[in-house]
Amino acid sequence: MSDTTIFALSLFAFLLAAGGIGTAASIFLPQLFVAPKARTIARDGLQLFAVLAVLTLGTSLVAAHRSFDDAEDHVNTLASEIGTLGHDLSRIGPPAASARAALQNYAEVVTRNVFPGNAGSAPPADSTQKAQAALASALRQLTDAGAAAAHAQAMLYSITETREALAEHAGATASFWQISTFSLWLIALFAGFGVTLRHTLAAAVLHVLGAAAAAGGIFLIAELSNPFHGVITVSDQPLLVVLRALS
Repeated sequence: MSDTTIFALSLFAFLLAAGGIGTAASIFLPQLFVAPKARTIARDGLQLFAVLAVLTLGTSLVAAHRSFDDAEDHVNTLASEIGTLGHDLSRIGPPAASARAALQNYAEVVTRNVFPGNAGSAPPADSTQKAQAALASALRQLTDAGAAAAHAQAMLYSITETREALAEHAGATASFWQISTFSLWLIALFAGFGVTLRHTLAAAVLHVLGAAAAAGGIFLIAELSNPFHGVITVSDQPLLVVLRALS
């Protein structure tokens, strides 16, 4: 079970507990605080608080989903560009054999760095730079290939740009402190609902459903903001298909 799954389940339990504590606290509060007028004022304030929480949750979820989609697009583009370069080197023929081997090694190193879960051990930090330098050196030796060699050099430049753009998505876009702060906000909100809402079966059911929705939203934000780790990840199949084609 992943860390984000454990965190989401824990948050769900805390939200339920917060509502229960709020409900229990309302029984022991002085009558001044549980009078109908006081409950109405508090409920109106909590409703505004809830609207702000929903807007914040929705905005964060959209941003995380956009970041995930961008990472997925970069992986597909990178695989396409590596495949195109491999096809160009195949057309050059035997003189490009060393360049094809260097391209295969570069693709393997990039795949291990982008998807560390596929590697038995973490690759060296400078492995991508070394593999790229070896590929660039092999391409420069294709002096007799003419326009094909120039196009291969241009493709390597495009691949480098895509890989650098992909590296920006290597870490989580939503920090632990952001998610924790928002979770505390939700816990306080559910505790307030426990105090102000009427103690009926319908209110209890809505409380459980709301807690599940809030915890699910936090789970999705945490997962989508880190597209290469966790339960929901970008697929590595485009790069693996290219690796099989190069081998």
